[in-house]
Amino acid sequence: MNDPMKFKREDYVIKILAELAEGKEYEGNQIGPEHTLEQIQVVADLIEQGCVDGKVLRGNNGRPVCIGFPRITSSGRERLTSLLSGPATKAPLEIAEGYWKKATPPTLKWIAGIAAAIVIAWLLKRLGLK
Repeated sequence: MNDPMKFKREDYVIKILAELAEGKEYEGNQIGPEHTLEQIQVVADLIEQGCVDGKVLRGNNGRPVCIGFPRITSSGRERLTSLLSGPATKAPLEIAEGYWKKATPPTLKWIAGIAAAIVIAWLLKRLGLK
């Protein structure tokens, strides 16, 4: 099912943003003739998201067929750095340890509150106030 020739949108987003960040100039200052329609659609989507600046030229069917004067924007550079850093992949044990570190203080507070209530109830009964 995983076709090696299948277009990978996320990989192309990183590739095009990296090329634009490096200042690559395309033939005729356009993304079009040497790119597939899927690749052009990705760049058009990046323009709509504000990551790339350029002019989208649409065909008769409304699909983008060419991108004129593409260049990366500051938000595109931020997105590129976030994509390159990638999500931190953690092992299940690390995830559980992180969960317990976050959950421990409230759990201990809850247990301490119960223990304090029991001690107060015991003192009140021992002193005959209840």
